[in-house]
Amino acid sequence: MRENGIYLDGEKISPAISEVSKIMSYNISNSIDVLLHKIKQEEINLKPEFQRDFVWDIKRASLFIDSLLVGLPIPSILLGKLKEDENFIVIDGQQRLKSVFYFCDGYFYVNGQRKVFRLSSLYDRPWNNKTFDELEPTLQRRLRNAVINSTIIEDVDSNPDIVYDIFYRLNTGGVPLKDQEIRNCIYPGSFLAFLNRINRYKNWRALVGKAIPDRRLEDVEVILRYFALLSDFNNYQPSMRNFLSYFLSKNRNNVSIESELEAIFTKTVDLIFSNIGYHAFKKYNKFNRSICDSIMVAISQCILENKNIYNIKEQYNKLLNNSDYSDYISVTTTSTYNVKGRVLLAKSYFTNEM
Repeated sequence: MRENGIYLDGEKISPAISEVSKIMSYNISNSIDVLLHKIKQEEINLKPEFQRDFVWDIKRASLFIDSLLVGLPIPSILLGKLKEDENFIVIDGQQRLKSVFYFCDGYFYVNGQRKVFRLSSLYDRPWNNKTFDELEPTLQRRLRNAVINSTIIEDVDSNPDIVYDIFYRLNTGGVPLKDQEIRNCIYPGSFLAFLNRINRYKNWRALVGKAIPDRRLEDVEVILRYFALLSDFNNYQPSMRNFLSYFLSKNRNNVSIESELEAIFTKTVDLIFSNIGYHAFKKYNKFNRSICDSIMVAISQCILENKNIYNIKEQYNKLLNNSDYSDYISVTTTSTYNVKGRVLLAKSYFTNEM
């Protein structure tokens, strides 16, 4: 029986109305100068390694700067205030804030490359093709004094389900945020940096089948899924989305577990890659998350429990031909029955306990 809330494709995306009533929010107006100060002091988190890269093109960003200079109405931004440290995350409006921050800084960044931010395609404006430093002092002050309205949601780290729902429903720059992009905004901390770092591990990239990490962080989410299931396998309950979010929330600054998790991750990845190869997590030549989590978790459990692992390649081939396993990885793949079923079945094959 489902608990109260809103569901999409069987996944709970919104809490019940009684929970929504707990949201506390208020509106404030800040000048660009104040917002820039908060960004520079990292009170507003715009770090690209933890959030979306700058996805607006220079024409769209220039048009936003132009709107500020001529005094056109600007849509409000939506900020979440963290109870833990009183800092802010950007729920909606990141591209607007990055546009003005980068313009005043003189540069914007795309795929790690720094480029001069020069206003573009504003053909009837005297500031077209100029950098911030090239603007007349009066125009510089006008921009810094421009006001952006903000809606602040209190204690977002205490209400992850509610804030997740807000992220899920909003489109930023016309492109819906992915689950892991949402988590990266809600739960900034050392664990995210750890996930991003090990996502670059050479043999892991080979198993994923892409040399460069995914910009939308889907490969990072796969690693988070592996760690969450390995750490709390017996207590797994759907939805997978909430299970991963709570694990990340609980460990966002738990540096004490990182070395242990990295050791078992690299050992498991190396073992799989050396014995099975590039195709280990693929079905019909496409990466399959359910195959990945079951093989990874099962082998890691064997290593941690000091169980002998037999003929990995041969047992792997037998496992993929098992009709029950095929069901576990094909239908309602995040149900408790199928998640636990495929991991336990894989483990039984690799330990030759069939």
